Amino acid sequence: MKSALQQRTALQQVTLSLQGVTPIAIHGAMSDERKKMVSELRIPSLKGMIRYWYRASQDGPIDVIREQEVKLFGGALGSQKQKSMLRLSMSEPETCKKVEFRPSHSKGFTISALQVNGWDIHLSAKKTEKGFEEAVATVKFAFAVGGVGQRARRGAGSLQTEVYKDSDAYLTDVRTQLDILGTPYSREGGLLRATTLVKTDRPQWRQTILIEKTYDTAEEALKKLRLAAHNASEGTLHGALGKVKGGRYASPLHATVKHFKDGYRVIVTEVSQTTRSPHPQFEKAKNRFMETLMS
Repeated sequence: MKSALQQRTALQQVTLSLQGVTPIAIHGAMSDERKKMVSELRIPSLKGMIRYWYRASQDGPIDVIREQEVKLFGGALGSQKQKSMLRLSMSEPETCKKVEFRPSHSKGFTISALQVNGWDIHLSAKKTEKGFEEAVATVKFAFAVGGVGQRARRGAGSLQTEVYKDSDAYLTDVRTQLDILGTPYSREGGLLRATTLVKTDRPQWRQTILIEKTYDTAEEALKKLRLAAHNASEGTLHGALGKVKGGRYASPLHATVKHFKDGYRVIVTEVSQTTRSPHPQFEKAKNRFMETLMS
């Protein structure tokens, strides 16, 4: 029988120390004394984000991608169920406080959210398992371009493992993960763009744009994002970048906020639209969204 030490060292392990850049708006199953829903941070929320960005980063046939996703993160293929090769656990955050997050530029309502700092995510797999490096790269890619919880496409729930030195440091981080994932891309200044796209009924990574404008605080960056979303939804552009009412349409634009040594910046990642017909005003709305962020 293996000793406890042997069992521990028979694993591939990586720990990511995360900092919460913007509030995470997640509603869990816990209720406070007033019987209202309160935010709760859980592993399943992270797994959903990780799976989304794994599928988005891959450009092969959907059945091949699905098979590999199940191998890495668990799931079912037909009647066959498979446990996740990647094990995820997390420590208690050093600080975690409930805050009120304002999601809209023009409306005054707020939603419950968590401001989290000093939060470790532990990733592990048996040493005999293949694909651990790819799984870790998926997690890092997801944190670099995406967010967790409600309004994650508009800057909420942004997390990162380090304060980036400069634009090149951020772009190098994303490029490293794309290389490991085997995702073809090209670089044009602060833009990383997919060089291979296939027709698919799932979102596929198209490009990531680092906007050079800096802000003194993450909240200032969020305010600009709220303004950009507002400007891109006025008049005939309403619903062009996503909507919930009148038929759900998830926005192809994911905006996140990252901390750099000289301030905070917004990064926008675009995924391809699915088989649903794109809004006829999508390109115009996207351009207005980006123009506002760059102004």
